[in-house]
Amino acid sequence: MAIAILGACRTSELVHLTNDDVEILEGNKLFITLRTTKVNEEDRQFMITGELANIVMKYKKLRPMNASTNRFFLRFQNGICRNQVTGKNMLSQTPCRIATFLNLPEPTRYTGNQRNESNNLCTFGNYDCITPSFYI
Repeated sequence: MAIAILGACRTSELVHLTNDDVEILEGNKLFITLRTTKVNEEDRQFMITGELANIVMKYKKLRPMNASTNRFFLRFQNGICRNQVTGKNMLSQTPCRIATFLNLPEPTRYTGNQRNESNNLCTFGNYDCITPSFYI
């Protein structure tokens, strides 16, 4: 979810994110490139730093060496990373699943619309909308 919210991503952008699009830089930084998914749009790039970058790096390192795909998001089941891609439906249901796990009120209000969630962070949170990165 860190990538989805910090990058204000569409579900389709998350589905098409590849391992090559997530570059690890020195000093706990990640440089992420989102490839164009709509007509008349350019590729977007952003950086994740600090503890959130560490979490994404840990996820990336759990990837099986024999993965048959270069897509970034693979299925995790029972603490094991499977050689199966995570599809758009699973990605779009993730916010609701997290809200349910945290016992938040009305978990169905948490949708897969990360662009709206990112706008809320820009308006109300400690978030830099020009260079997406939390200050940790």
